Amino acid sequence: MHIRTILLMTMALFLMGGCAYRGIPPGAIEPFPVTYQSLPKDPYLAHKLTVMTPAAWNDKMSKREVDNRNLTIAVANALKRAGFFADNKPMYRVEATLLEIEYPYSFTKFIAISKIRYRLIDNVSGKIGYDEVLTLSGSIGRFEAFGNNQVLSLITERAMRENITHFIKLLSIKNKPDLS
Repeated sequence: MHIRTILLMTMALFLMGGCAYRGIPPGAIEPFPVTYQSLPKDPYLAHKLTVMTPAAWNDKMSKREVDNRNLTIAVANALKRAGFFADNKPMYRVEATLLEIEYPYSFTKFIAISKIRYRLIDNVSGKIGYDEVLTLSGSIGRFEAFGNNQVLSLITERAMRENITHFIKLLSIKNKPDLS
């Protein structure tokens, strides 16, 4: 009986490894390089943006796999690679705020859903030209996840990457922001 208890505790610790907090670095949630190849060559917002950390910082968010600081760094890196980032005197600033990450149950796969609020703000007038919450998901099939003790991190990375990729694609087709 003593050996059975030790085996059960060992299995429980192994299975809980996927729930351990390791924090996801910004590079893990940035869009893949292929994303930038499909963007228009000269979008309106090219070299006109900067990124700001949201003013309303929620300390509970820092306990998550991805927090607003890492999200801000990932969005800034994505804007640079896509050619949207301004080296000096940006016309607009982007605020990206992680609102929620959900992990709904699915019998066939592990799923994470990320909700991020993106705001595009005029640096001179302070008017908001774009304010939208994007909700995208990332998933891993149950067989793909078998034996992987970082499932939570992997699906979170995929959901965040999909969200940022979608935002970059939206910016690439955006005409002049409506700041009236």
